Amino acid sequence: MTHKLQIETFEFPIDSIEKEWKEAWGSPPPKRTGSYPITHYIVAVHIDDEYRPEDKGKPIGYLGYHRERDFVWYGDAFVHPEFRSSAGVGGVYSTLVHDRDVANSKPKIAGLRPRATPLPEYLAMQQTKGWVIAPDDETISRDFPSFPKVVINMMRKKYLGQEGEATWALKKYDDAFDKTWMRITLKDFEPVGE
Repeated sequence: MTHKLQIETFEFPIDSIEKEWKEAWGSPPPKRTGSYPITHYIVAVHIDDEYRPEDKGKPIGYLGYHRERDFVWYGDAFVHPEFRSSAGVGGVYSTLVHDRDVANSKPKIAGLRPRATPLPEYLAMQQTKGWVIAPDDETISRDFPSFPKVVINMMRKKYLGQEGEATWALKKYDDAFDKTWMRITLKDFEPVGE
């Protein structure tokens, strides 16, 4: 049976996550191997009294990102082995993904190199979350015009020849909330209660 772990998430700059992780676990987090910038992290902190209470208050997972003017880089994901679904714990990664998406209101780009899941299974899961895997030029110009050509070319070059091991992907920003807010603020309405 999977335990749905109670966590809180926080936004940390890169130097803070390295320091906090080392203090909590006695060693630094796994070294990032990416070639694009990651400067901030959404970090999951254990707050559950019913699962490993001795680890309460420790960071147990993180997802990285870096904001550019028109898009966001995603990368550097890690969940401590004792808090993964394979250890019977649920909710850590999915909560991190949700909270990172909420914090970043622009289109996203990421390299996809799973550490513990076979690539086809991982890509199928990412596609259900709206990621477009290694899109062609037509798809990019139609659906992702904010990405500079130099960035697209860099990702294509980086992942060329890594079939079966890694790839890259783009994700649209779901701006349904922004569209609704715009409709509300642009309407001519009378304030109530003032």
